[in-house]
Amino acid sequence: MPLRNLRLPFIVANSVVALALSALMGHAQSRWYMADPVFGIGYDIRKVHFERAPAILEKACAADLRGRKGFWVYAYWKEGKTEYFVISNQQSQESGGAAVIRDGACTLGLPEWVLTGQVRFNPDNNDALIKFPPTVLRGLAVDLLRRYVAAFGGKGNFLEAVRKDGIPPDEKLPVLKDEFDRFSKSPN
Repeated sequence: MPLRNLRLPFIVANSVVALALSALMGHAQSRWYMADPVFGIGYDIRKVHFERAPAILEKACAADLRGRKGFWVYAYWKEGKTEYFVISNQQSQESGGAAVIRDGACTLGLPEWVLTGQVRFNPDNNDALIKFPPTVLRGLAVDLLRRYVAAFGGKGNFLEAVRKDGIPPDEKLPVLKDEFDRFSKSPN
């Protein structure tokens, strides 16, 4: 009987250590894990690499970003003096955002805002001067797909990630849905 009593503290101590290590490992893994802002694909940032946002984004949007840095670009298009971005970083409260830089001024919103051009996805900033002609929406959609293929190491890997862990675009993102459907059916 005394031998059993000696094992119990040992078992409890080992259990506590195992739980603590498990929690630390989970935190370490979550530090490297995030979800993309368009398809919701969970990925390890050590394996999937999106391009870093250019300095112009952090400079023009510094006040709105409140010191947050280290953004990745998921889609980009430039038309005239206006640049459109879908971005995210590990500190994003939502899964990503959108930025439009026009004449050096920054306007932020949700990714759906620049992917649809609909002001309802940018409730804080109803800037009617920002236009989203079809060339911008299509350009963003094509660039987004190109960037995802590059980041995931090929078209097959990207489509498999969407199939396993993501959500394909639907009617809420009509231009992206059309481009995604065409892209996923094309041989290359």
